[in-house]
Amino acid sequence: MNQFEILFKLFLSLLLGGLLGFERTHAGRAAGLRTYAIVCSASALIMMTNLYIFSSLNASDPVRLGAQVISGIGFLGAGSILVTGRHKHQIKGLTTAAALWASGAIGLACGCGYYFAAIVTTLLIFFSMHFLKYIEQRLFIKERTIVFYMELDLLTSMTLVTEFFHHRSIIIEDIRISRPFLDEAGTAITYVLNLPQNLKRADLIQELAKNEHVIYIEETT
Repeated sequence: MNQFEILFKLFLSLLLGGLLGFERTHAGRAAGLRTYAIVCSASALIMMTNLYIFSSLNASDPVRLGAQVISGIGFLGAGSILVTGRHKHQIKGLTTAAALWASGAIGLACGCGYYFAAIVTTLLIFFSMHFLKYIEQRLFIKERTIVFYMELDLLTSMTLVTEFFHHRSIIIEDIRISRPFLDEAGTAITYVLNLPQNLKRADLIQELAKNEHVIYIEETT
């Protein structure tokens, strides 16, 4: 490879990785523009180094270092997956971790000169992260499905809350009982509900928050 090709590969990988990182920065994620750009360009450098060793010394498997990148980048992805929520029962960051892993693969493609595939893959992943979430949200709203994590004062209050849902024509699809985190709560329940078309989520949450038997409520996924 001449110097122009080296510069082109590194700048292209920096640009493509930065594009994915820009979307994550816009979404407020910790792994953003700089992280993706660094991972992608470094992956390109590793792939070029592997190809250089192979062509110059004929002493290396041309895909060995690339394979290590794919498996080794997992520690960054794991660091971006967070368990959140007041009581640590929500998981976020899976999309960021997946895209970060993909940026490493894109960098490898740039490093070995597979430019067309790298560019198309970047555009497809960017489309998936930026636009498919709106399609998911539209489908989610259309289905009118909502998940509530609630902590009640007593286990017997579950019957009253269930009657509350039935009275408002809310379909209970699933109920899971668990141990509460708050000392003043008697039980913790996760409800999977299907809402009628005339009922707004905000109104339902407000009504439940005013219920004397509900100590804590949180919408989850």
